[in-house]
Amino acid sequence: MTAGGPFEPDLQPGDRNDAVLHLQTRLHELGYFAGSLDGHFGDDTGLAVHQLLEHAGLAADGPVDPQVWAALAAAEQATGRSSPVTPDDQHWHWDGDSWQPNADAPAGAAAASSAEAQVDASGQWIWDGDQWQPVVG
Repeated sequence: MTAGGPFEPDLQPGDRNDAVLHLQTRLHELGYFAGSLDGHFGDDTGLAVHQLLEHAGLAADGPVDPQVWAALAAAEQATGRSSPVTPDDQHWHWDGDSWQPNADAPAGAAAASSAEAQVDASGQWIWDGDQWQPVVG
């Protein structure tokens, strides 16, 4: 992974992983992505990246690389949005339906209080005491 952190690696069409889901979520928050938040870098994700880069005045082709992540962060800053909270230190993974703790996660990684729900910064996910669940409007 070559960019700003574990959730900002180089990505390309066809990739399927948590970093793509993170990218999709951030693009969605900015109004560029209208597809399914599924962690698959398909045509909808490519179009959203293309639109972000065009809006930023950058070359709109190639993989998602540090330049794309920087343009995304700049767009978030310009709109007053911050990137959504992501599970730290790779202790979590997206199983296609919900965030799940990794088997090798430290004991406290999944130990959010079951007595009170926690909502991530994007407002799209809520911790129900056992797992992250999408917020249903």
